[in-house]
Amino acid sequence: MAENQLPTRFPRFRVWWRVYNATENVLASLPVVLLLPTLAALVGAAYAASHLSSPRGTSFGSALAGALISGAGTLIVVVLLIFLWLLAWYRLRGDRVWKVAWGFKASEDRPGVHSRVDGLHLICDTAPAIDVSALGDVEAVLRSPRGGYRRMPHRGMGGDSHVLGFSPGGLIGWERGVYEVRWYGTTSRRRRYEIARSKYMLEVPGWANPSP
Repeated sequence: MAENQLPTRFPRFRVWWRVYNATENVLASLPVVLLLPTLAALVGAAYAASHLSSPRGTSFGSALAGALISGAGTLIVVVLLIFLWLLAWYRLRGDRVWKVAWGFKASEDRPGVHSRVDGLHLICDTAPAIDVSALGDVEAVLRSPRGGYRRMPHRGMGGDSHVLGFSPGGLIGWERGVYEVRWYGTTSRRRRYEIARSKYMLEVPGWANPSP
């Protein structure tokens, strides 16, 4: 997305990069020693298949190739299941570490004098807290109830080492209805991935929402 270009939708595929990275982390956390019994079983099955057949039957090489292909197919299925499970978990439960907090307040301090305060934050929800620098370059894309989109780059956000935030009203205005935001980080390979997403139903008084 160009720096000054207004988005017309949420960026595609970033949730897939998120799940892809999570799948890599799950597979990397599995001890390599667990693969050794599987490999030994495949070799043993190939040896048995070649030696129990007739002299003109299956050779050890062809039996081993078949066993390895079968094992690779099984591994692909396992990886796919992990990928789909992580995607479903994120869609249902959200991120375990980073949460989205919305804040809107409109008040009439005295007759004819009104004030509005709002904030949208990405907050680390674990102890010990994780520094936002671990997310790389962050951006947020916000959708208004009328379907308009606005992008907030990292440099436009405030916060501290564990919180990032900005004013959604200042970015896209105040409207009664459902807002949606998606936060994106950047991996060390410069891939944009989705950190978190959230929706919020905003109810504002009539004087704060003059549009019909």
